[in-house]
Amino acid sequence: VIQRRVQQGLGAGSGTSYRPFLNRRDFHRITDQLFFWEEMNRPVLLIGQDRKAFFLDCLFTCAENLIDLREFPYLPTSDTRNVAEKLGMRHPQNAYHALIPLCPDFELFLRTPEGIRHEFISLTTDEMYKRIQRKDPPRSFPQYTLLILSEYCSQLKITHRIVTESELNPIRIRNIQRILASRRLDLSFPEEAKNWFQLRYETTSHSVISLAQDCCAKFNLPENQGINLFFQLVWDKRIHPDLDNQPLFLTKAREQQSLPSFDLPENLFQGSATPGPAGNTLWRY
Repeated sequence: VIQRRVQQGLGAGSGTSYRPFLNRRDFHRITDQLFFWEEMNRPVLLIGQDRKAFFLDCLFTCAENLIDLREFPYLPTSDTRNVAEKLGMRHPQNAYHALIPLCPDFELFLRTPEGIRHEFISLTTDEMYKRIQRKDPPRSFPQYTLLILSEYCSQLKITHRIVTESELNPIRIRNIQRILASRRLDLSFPEEAKNWFQLRYETTSHSVISLAQDCCAKFNLPENQGINLFFQLVWDKRIHPDLDNQPLFLTKAREQQSLPSFDLPENLFQGSATPGPAGNTLWRY
């Protein structure tokens, strides 16, 4: 199976042509969704709410500098086996004693003033991260994987970043998804309206809804489009509301008037264990 996927080019390449090495059949009873990443013109497979949350946060936070973000890239098992031997541990195997590929959750390429930054991202629980920090003897597949990947990246001088579930703020992710849902509408606004909204947001204490209504009246925008103008300014980093500590001001009724519907569990890490009736969901933002 591994050789066949390698020959198909899975887990390699970049941009539009990239396809992940792992697929939904490699995960047991975990929700999966497809996100259509329009900038890269390809679907992204997101297994579990934590990967979905990290991907959305990365799209928003790193938008200006993001070169590529690849889910489940392939690392040659011969290389990870050598790393495991160096660490004095046995490489994880399946029931047939075949080596299990150790794929990071994401491979990230960012543009920085110093050049291109290359990172492998591993998502894990807070408890597992504490075990790694304490250097507890490995007893589980995730722990073996994290240890081997950290040493693998160290040898190649690549950053290995471990992200825990507590770092993925559910309120922030929900707010980012609202912003992305508004972007999906592909609206354009006059620059004068953007400047007016930005100036008054920064210099007055008026509520965002009040500013949105005044902006629509002043610049003859369609009803409720002031809210989407606000979201566009947030996406463009021209205004900076608190995304981490409270939902973005909207009532449920006004959300339904202003934005496309979307689904996100109240608790990001307690979603359904199996796909819904429609199976996979293809998002477009």
